[in-house]
Formats: sequence, structure tokens, C-alpha cells
Amino acid sequence: NMKTIYFVRHGETTHNKGNLVQDGSTLLTDSGTKQAFRVAERLQNLDFDNLIVSDYVRTKQTAEPITQLTNKEAVYSELFRELRRPSVFFHGPRNAPEYLQFITNLYSSLETTDDWRHSDEENFSDITNRITAALAYLSELDGDTVVVSHGNFIMQLMMTVAAGGTLDRQTWHRVQHGFRISNTGITTIFYDDTYSAWKVLTFNDHAHFAE
Repeated sequence: NMKTIYFVRHGETTHNKGNLVQDGSTLLTDSGTKQAFRVAERLQNLDFDNLIVSDYVRTKQTAEPITQLTNKEAVYSELFRELRRPSVFFHGPRNAPEYLQFITNLYSSLETTDDWRHSDEENFSDITNRITAALAYLSELDGDTVVVSHGNFIMQLMMTVAAGGTLDRQTWHRVQHGFRISNTGITTIFYDDTYSAWKVLTFNDHAHFAE
């Protein structure tokens, strides 16, 4: 008896294209909208029961074609939002010296296991607690589920599952650069009743872009 969760990263956004720091308001590009339709065409072949969507604009836009093609009603949830960066950096360049210094300080804090915080962002403890809550929420749902979410969030959740349910700061620091999720890539986990544990099935599957 297995329960399968298909995590879909949103389509390309204006800020992805411009290498800018995102909040919840950024929009899909034309290319991102096409990606959303491609992944929706693929998902309509799946027999799934629930469609859960981050309440950010880009994930809602990505979910629209999925709703159209599958007739599944989207349930919006803030549990599956992207990891929040400090608001002082929103819409600014990701290669700005101040932002790069923030990232350097963040990585240093992960190695020293300090619960460091710059300002109003989510730190490691915050996102860990949210992932725990998200997995608990998914475990309560009946049947298979598609979740439209975000790159960093999906990666950290997937690594938490791979680490047996508990991901420490140093491990996350060392592995996060070894993974990359494409826009509308699909990462699949399943709940194995035999072992009472979530397991990773696929990571960043984007076969829907094959010609």
C-alpha cells in the first residue's frame, strides 16, 4: 500500500529569467506558461486524487492548466511556499554584493549549527518545522497527490526524506549545491506503509520536454 506525492516546481518566472530575488508576487514568463501546459498534459495521464498548490502567484499560474486538463480543484496552502529570503532583498539582483554576503553568512551559520537569522527571512529551523508540518499534512490525505511548489522547498523536503526524516544543517549545506530542479521538473516521493516512512522515488523528472 503506497501513497505517492508528485512535487512539481513552478514554470519559469520573470525573476528566474532576470536572476532576481523573488517574493510571492512574481509572474510566469511566456515560456513558463508553456512549461505549465506541457507538465499539465503529462499529469493528465496520472490517476491522482488531490492537487495542492503553494499560494504564491507563480504556483497558482502553473496549476491553472493542470486544473483545466484534470478537473482537479486546487487547494492553496502556505505550507508549500518557497523558502522566504529577507524582504530587504526582494526584487533585487541575486548577484548583488549585499545578497551574496547574506548567502555567505547563511552558509557559515549552517556549518557552525548556529540558529542565525539576518532579519525577517525563514531560517533553517523555520523551514525544517514547515517541512515537518507539510509531510504530516500529506500523510493525512487519501490517495495520490500533485503538489505545485518551489525549487528550494522541494529540494530540502526531498533531502529530509532521503535523510530518514531529519536533516541537519551541515548535511543540507553540503548537499544542496549538488542538486538542481528545472522549472516544472517533477520530484516524486511515496509513503511506504511497510516501513512507515517516506521514500524518494524520482528527482527532477522532466521527460515532458523530450522532443
